[in-house]
Amino acid sequence: MDIEDFMRQTQPKAKRSRLELFKEPILLLNSKGYANWQVREWLVSNGVVISTEGLRKFINKQKKAVARKELPTSAPKPDSLPTGENDQNKDEEQDNIQTAFNPSDLREIREKKIDLAALSKIGKDLNRQRKKDENSRN
Repeated sequence: MDIEDFMRQTQPKAKRSRLELFKEPILLLNSKGYANWQVREWLVSNGVVISTEGLRKFINKQKKAVARKELPTSAPKPDSLPTGENDQNKDEEQDNIQTAFNPSDLREIREKKIDLAALSKIGKDLNRQRKKDENSRN
């Protein structure tokens, strides 16, 4: 039996939200300012029984999914800033840039032993350097 025959003969048993079929109209009503209880009433009139709390969770989950898709891959660069301010914020920009990483890199990091004393020394040195830089600016 090939995969197509199997799919014709067998219905999937994976749990899927009853609201998935109504996702677009639900989000449209929500974006137009309809209250969740009003959206729920519309769903009930279409044969979908759900609590207002369940609907609220569904809407929040869908909004988060959309927000994740719209996140930029890197922070925008402020080209319009004067050069002095642009130089000042260069370090801050580098900290805000999002980068993709390989999950295997994370596994390697998790397996390494951490030398807390060395990290503490690095942190203290960086803090001293930051304070010197702040004092020299003033």
